[in-house]
Amino acid sequence: FYSALEGSQNVMVKPSPLRYNYLSNQALRNLDNHKYSCDDPSILSKYVFQPWWEWVVRQLPENLAPNTCTVFGLVFMCLPSALLVWHCPTGKGNPPPWVVVSVAISTFVYQTLDAIDGKQARRLKAGSPLGELCDHGCDAVSTWFSLLALGVSLQLEVNWTCFCIFWGLLAFYGAHFQTYNTGALQFGSIDVTEAQVVIITIHLLSAYFGHDMWTTNVAGMSLNHLILIPTCLCTLNSVGRNVYNSFKTLSTGKPEKVAHTPTLTSILIPLLPCAVLHSCAAWLLFHPLSRPAVSAAPWAFVALWGLLNAQLVMLIIVHHMTQIQLHSLTVLWNLPMILPVLNTLFPVVPASTALGAGLLAATIIFVHFTTCVSLQLCEWGRIRFFHVSTWKPRSQE
Repeated sequence: FYSALEGSQNVMVKPSPLRYNYLSNQALRNLDNHKYSCDDPSILSKYVFQPWWEWVVRQLPENLAPNTCTVFGLVFMCLPSALLVWHCPTGKGNPPPWVVVSVAISTFVYQTLDAIDGKQARRLKAGSPLGELCDHGCDAVSTWFSLLALGVSLQLEVNWTCFCIFWGLLAFYGAHFQTYNTGALQFGSIDVTEAQVVIITIHLLSAYFGHDMWTTNVAGMSLNHLILIPTCLCTLNSVGRNVYNSFKTLSTGKPEKVAHTPTLTSILIPLLPCAVLHSCAAWLLFHPLSRPAVSAAPWAFVALWGLLNAQLVMLIIVHHMTQIQLHSLTVLWNLPMILPVLNTLFPVVPASTALGAGLLAATIIFVHFTTCVSLQLCEWGRIRFFHVSTWKPRSQE
């Protein structure tokens, strides 16, 4: 895709059906100019968790690669969440308390490992664009896993679970949308860390008091619906800040760490695939032909939705790191979601089959893209994914 847009092929590895060079030679050379920039004024991160994270990273062996921390944390978090969903495949039920507690513990462990992987990289001088991609790519996957498990703990209906997931996916994409336009990843005073603490607290309360507590009526609303109000307001504030800072570059001029000159088109193009994805998700959720399939297996629908959002996040990160402007054709990565939508307009197969095929396609595309790009970055920087190694790009030869 990138090679085609650049008009050149990467000559390092011969392309094949199983191994495609998504990054052109020019894109790889541009990585030499990339510097990771992040501003995190989060209250809990700064004043509560930093001492804990600093202590943990000092306990890690020096032969433990940062990417190993990241991937292990993701797997450790996803397995209990998947177990919780397995006990409640439709989002409703009473899973064993130990399963819910394991989700809370795994979320805390993931939060810790996600925070210390960068510290471990700086400690070992093993930072690289691959590490940044791995870190935020795992975050993109963990987001929808975590929110799906949250919906089960809160005993939310499918519509409300998807409403919660929508805001989570939008917030995560919005953060990287701003990074693409401004050159720096910026968090708020109340952001991801605070959200994770709330999620952990909800799981622990559910395990101790039972899930029925969230259906208690408070001020004319059930508690599980009421708790979403401040969550959505905080997310709306975060997304609004991302959009405002991005459009502000039109008046302030090109940021130092951004290759393209800000224009209205360059800012709007990254919003197009995001808008198409969420519009398709809403269509499948409410259309009478697809809704029964979504209600019967909400986890499959959320997995399809979440994987495609993660794919778009990976694309915007790669474009930011390689300083190559996003193309409007990026919207085509949403095909695994677009095709089930078309199937509701021109029915060919059952909606459940279309949804399952879309999930399978999205999984294959995501795994293929992340694997091929990771291999290209490893070869270009002469590093190994799960080993401690220093980034030495071939352009320095």
